[in-house]
Amino acid sequence: MNRHFAGAVPLFTGVLRGYRGWNVDGLGRLRPLVDQSKIWQPGLNIASCGVTHRFESTQVNFPKDRIFEPGASLGGGLVLGPLDRVGVFSVENGDFRTFFVDRWVPEEAHAVPKADCTCGFWAYFRGDSEYVHAGHVVGIIETQGRIICGSSGFRAQKARIVALVDPTMHWSWLPRRWHRSPVLREYSDVFAKLRTNYPSVRFYPSLSSAKRDFRVQAPPSSMV
Repeated sequence: MNRHFAGAVPLFTGVLRGYRGWNVDGLGRLRPLVDQSKIWQPGLNIASCGVTHRFESTQVNFPKDRIFEPGASLGGGLVLGPLDRVGVFSVENGDFRTFFVDRWVPEEAHAVPKADCTCGFWAYFRGDSEYVHAGHVVGIIETQGRIICGSSGFRAQKARIVALVDPTMHWSWLPRRWHRSPVLREYSDVFAKLRTNYPSVRFYPSLSSAKRDFRVQAPPSSMV
Protein backbone atom coordinates (compact mmCIF):
# COMPACT_ATOMS: atom_id res chain seq x y z
CA MET A 1 0.00 0.00 0.00
CA ASN A 2 2.95 2.34 0.55
CA ARG A 3 3.51 2.57 -3.19
CA HIS A 4 0.49 4.89 -3.34
CA PHE A 5 2.39 7.36 -1.18
CA ALA A 6 5.68 7.42 -3.08
CA GLY A 7 7.07 10.93 -3.19
CA ALA A 8 4.51 12.03 -0.63
CA VAL A 9 4.55 15.60 0.66
CA PRO A 10 3.43 16.13 4.27
CA LEU A 11 1.34 18.79 5.92
CA PHE A 12 -1.61 19.48 3.69
CA THR A 13 -3.55 22.41 5.14
CA GLY A 14 -7.33 22.16 5.22
CA VAL A 15 -10.05 19.52 5.18
CA LEU A 16 -9.49 16.46 3.01
CA ARG A 17 -11.97 13.65 2.31
CA GLY A 18 -11.32 10.15 1.08
CA TYR A 19 -12.82 6.70 0.63
CA ARG A 20 -11.95 3.77 2.86
CA GLY A 21 -13.22 0.45 4.13
CA TRP A 22 -13.75 -1.11 7.55
CA ASN A 23 -14.57 -4.42 9.14
CA VAL A 24 -17.53 -4.67 11.52
CA ASP A 25 -17.42 -6.61 14.79
CA GLY A 26 -20.31 -8.44 16.45
CA LEU A 27 -21.35 -5.32 18.36
CA GLY A 28 -21.66 -3.22 15.22
CA ARG A 29 -18.42 -1.28 15.73
CA LEU A 30 -16.09 -0.33 12.88
CA ARG A 31 -12.54 -1.65 13.02
CA PRO A 32 -9.54 -1.01 10.72
CA LEU A 33 -8.78 -3.58 8.05
CA VAL A 34 -5.28 -4.28 9.42
CA ASP A 35 -5.06 -3.54 13.16
CA GLN A 36 -8.43 -4.83 14.32
CA SER A 37 -7.59 -4.21 17.98
CA LYS A 38 -8.63 -0.58 17.36
CA ILE A 39 -12.22 0.71 17.19
CA TRP A 40 -13.36 3.74 15.22
CA GLN A 41 -15.32 6.08 17.46
CA PRO A 42 -18.23 8.34 16.53
CA GLY A 43 -16.99 11.88 16.09
CA LEU A 44 -13.31 12.79 15.85
CA ASN A 45 -10.69 10.02 15.91
CA ILE A 46 -7.02 10.81 16.60
CA ALA A 47 -4.36 8.46 15.25
CA SER A 48 -1.37 7.20 17.21
CA CYS A 49 1.62 5.12 16.13
CA GLY A 50 2.20 1.74 17.74
CA VAL A 51 5.45 1.01 15.91
CA THR A 52 8.28 0.46 18.40
CA HIS A 53 10.96 -0.81 15.98
CA ARG A 54 11.77 -0.50 12.30
CA PHE A 55 14.25 -1.89 9.78
CA GLU A 56 17.18 0.36 8.88
CA SER A 57 19.14 -0.58 5.75
CA THR A 58 22.94 -0.54 5.80
CA GLN A 59 25.90 -2.12 3.99
CA VAL A 60 28.49 -4.18 5.82
CA ASN A 61 31.93 -5.31 4.62
CA PHE A 62 32.64 -8.72 6.13
CA PRO A 63 35.75 -10.96 5.74
CA LYS A 64 35.17 -13.81 3.30
CA ASP A 65 36.64 -16.39 5.65
CA ARG A 66 34.20 -15.66 8.51
CA ILE A 67 30.63 -16.83 8.93
CA PHE A 68 28.11 -14.01 8.79
CA GLU A 69 25.50 -14.96 11.42
CA PRO A 70 23.70 -13.50 14.47
CA GLY A 71 26.24 -12.20 16.95
CA ALA A 72 28.76 -11.21 14.27
CA SER A 73 30.32 -7.79 14.72
CA LEU A 74 29.28 -5.25 12.11
CA GLY A 75 31.94 -2.76 13.14
CA GLY A 76 31.52 0.44 15.06
CA GLY A 77 30.28 -1.48 18.08
CA LEU A 78 27.28 -2.90 16.19
CA VAL A 79 26.37 -6.59 16.36
CA LEU A 80 24.16 -8.55 13.96
CA GLY A 81 20.96 -9.23 15.93
CA PRO A 82 18.65 -12.27 15.68
CA LEU A 83 15.90 -10.20 13.98
CA ASP A 84 18.19 -8.44 11.51
CA ARG A 85 17.69 -9.45 7.87
CA VAL A 86 20.71 -10.16 5.68
CA GLY A 87 20.21 -9.49 1.99
CA VAL A 88 20.29 -12.39 -0.43
CA PHE A 89 22.67 -10.52 -2.74
CA SER A 90 26.25 -9.71 -1.84
CA VAL A 91 29.17 -8.17 -3.72
CA GLU A 92 32.76 -9.45 -3.86
CA ASN A 93 35.20 -6.78 -2.67
CA GLY A 94 38.77 -8.11 -2.45
CA ASP A 95 39.16 -10.03 0.80
CA PHE A 96 35.73 -8.87 1.89
CA ARG A 97 32.15 -9.47 0.86
CA THR A 98 29.68 -6.57 1.04
CA PHE A 99 26.38 -7.62 2.59
CA PHE A 100 23.14 -5.64 2.52
CA VAL A 101 21.59 -5.72 5.98
CA ASP A 102 18.24 -4.50 7.35
CA ARG A 103 18.87 -3.86 11.04
CA TRP A 104 15.99 -4.03 13.55
CA VAL A 105 16.33 -0.75 15.48
CA PRO A 106 14.10 1.08 18.01
CA GLU A 107 11.70 3.67 16.57
CA GLU A 108 11.61 7.05 18.31
CA ALA A 109 8.28 8.66 19.14
CA HIS A 110 7.14 10.89 16.28
CA ALA A 111 4.29 13.02 15.01
CA VAL A 112 1.54 11.10 13.18
CA PRO A 113 1.63 10.49 10.29
CA LYS A 114 5.32 10.18 9.44
CA ALA A 115 6.58 10.01 5.86
CA ASP A 116 8.65 6.84 6.30
CA CYS A 117 6.12 5.09 8.57
CA THR A 118 2.67 3.59 7.92
CA CYS A 119 0.84 5.34 10.77
CA GLY A 120 -2.24 7.54 10.41
CA PHE A 121 -5.74 7.05 9.05
CA TRP A 122 -5.60 5.79 5.47
CA ALA A 123 -8.01 6.87 2.72
CA TYR A 124 -8.10 6.96 -1.06
CA PHE A 125 -9.20 9.46 -3.70
CA ARG A 126 -10.94 6.83 -5.86
CA GLY A 127 -13.90 4.82 -4.65
CA ASP A 128 -12.97 1.86 -6.83
CA SER A 129 -9.63 1.25 -5.10
CA GLU A 130 -9.17 -2.41 -4.14
CA TYR A 131 -8.32 -1.35 -0.58
CA VAL A 132 -11.57 0.57 -0.18
CA HIS A 133 -13.60 -2.57 -0.85
CA ALA A 134 -11.40 -4.99 1.10
CA GLY A 135 -13.62 -4.94 4.20
CA HIS A 136 -17.27 -5.33 5.19
CA VAL A 137 -18.31 -1.67 4.88
CA VAL A 138 -17.22 1.28 2.75
CA GLY A 139 -17.63 4.99 3.30
CA ILE A 140 -16.07 8.45 3.36
CA ILE A 141 -13.96 10.07 6.05
CA GLU A 142 -13.19 13.75 6.57
CA THR A 143 -9.71 14.47 7.87
CA GLN A 144 -7.73 17.32 9.34
CA GLY A 145 -4.49 18.05 11.16
CA ARG A 146 -1.24 16.62 9.81
CA ILE A 147 -1.82 14.91 6.43
CA ILE A 148 0.55 13.17 4.03
CA CYS A 149 -0.71 12.99 0.44
CA GLY A 150 0.35 10.58 -2.27
CA SER A 151 -0.62 9.72 -5.81
CA SER A 152 -3.69 7.64 -4.87
CA GLY A 153 -4.57 8.65 -1.34
CA PHE A 154 -3.36 9.97 1.97
CA ARG A 155 -2.71 9.31 5.65
CA ALA A 156 -4.07 11.70 8.27
CA GLN A 157 -3.68 12.53 11.93
CA LYS A 158 -7.37 13.17 12.67
CA ALA A 159 -10.49 11.79 10.99
CA ARG A 160 -14.23 11.49 11.39
CA ILE A 161 -16.60 9.23 9.49
CA VAL A 162 -19.11 11.32 7.53
CA ALA A 163 -20.76 8.72 5.27
CA LEU A 164 -21.30 4.96 5.15
CA VAL A 165 -22.83 2.85 2.41
CA ASP A 166 -25.84 0.77 3.50
CA PRO A 167 -26.87 -1.53 0.64
CA THR A 168 -30.00 -2.57 2.54
CA MET A 169 -31.46 0.79 1.52
CA HIS A 170 -31.84 -0.73 -1.97
CA TRP A 171 -33.85 -3.70 -0.70
CA SER A 172 -37.27 -2.08 -0.54
CA TRP A 173 -38.10 -3.43 -4.00
CA LEU A 174 -37.37 -7.05 -2.99
CA PRO A 175 -40.35 -9.37 -2.44
CA ARG A 176 -41.46 -9.29 1.20
CA ARG A 177 -40.74 -13.00 1.69
CA TRP A 178 -37.08 -12.39 0.88
CA HIS A 179 -36.78 -10.09 3.88
CA ARG A 180 -37.35 -13.12 6.10
CA SER A 181 -34.18 -14.73 4.78
CA PRO A 182 -31.69 -15.34 7.67
CA VAL A 183 -28.86 -13.87 5.60
CA LEU A 184 -30.72 -10.66 4.76
CA ARG A 185 -32.00 -10.29 8.32
CA GLU A 186 -28.48 -10.65 9.69
CA TYR A 187 -27.24 -8.07 7.20
CA SER A 188 -30.01 -5.68 8.20
CA ASP A 189 -29.17 -6.17 11.88
CA VAL A 190 -25.54 -5.20 11.21
CA PHE A 191 -26.53 -1.86 9.69
CA ALA A 192 -29.10 -1.24 12.41
CA LYS A 193 -26.28 -1.53 14.97
CA LEU A 194 -24.05 0.75 12.89
CA ARG A 195 -26.76 3.42 12.81
CA THR A 196 -27.08 3.19 16.59
CA ASN A 197 -23.33 3.30 17.22
CA TYR A 198 -22.62 6.13 14.75
CA PRO A 199 -25.62 8.47 15.02
CA SER A 200 -23.86 11.45 13.42
CA VAL A 201 -22.90 9.51 10.28
CA ARG A 202 -25.10 9.78 7.19
CA PHE A 203 -26.01 6.55 5.40
CA TYR A 204 -26.36 6.19 1.64
CA PRO A 205 -27.33 3.34 -0.70
CA SER A 206 -24.10 3.76 -2.72
CA LEU A 207 -20.78 5.61 -2.81
CA SER A 208 -21.93 7.58 -5.83
CA SER A 209 -24.87 8.98 -3.86
CA ALA A 210 -22.64 9.72 -0.85
CA LYS A 211 -20.09 11.69 -2.86
CA ARG A 212 -22.79 14.08 -4.05
CA ASP A 213 -22.91 15.41 -0.49
CA PHE A 214 -19.27 14.75 0.42
CA ARG A 215 -17.03 15.53 -2.52
CA VAL A 216 -13.78 13.56 -2.70
CA GLN A 217 -10.84 14.78 -4.78
CA ALA A 218 -7.08 15.06 -4.57
CA PRO A 219 -5.83 18.49 -3.51
CA PRO A 220 -4.02 20.68 -6.07
CA SER A 221 -0.24 20.32 -5.77
CA SER A 222 0.00 24.01 -4.86
CA MET A 223 -1.95 23.36 -1.65
CA VAL A 224 0.38 20.76 -0.16
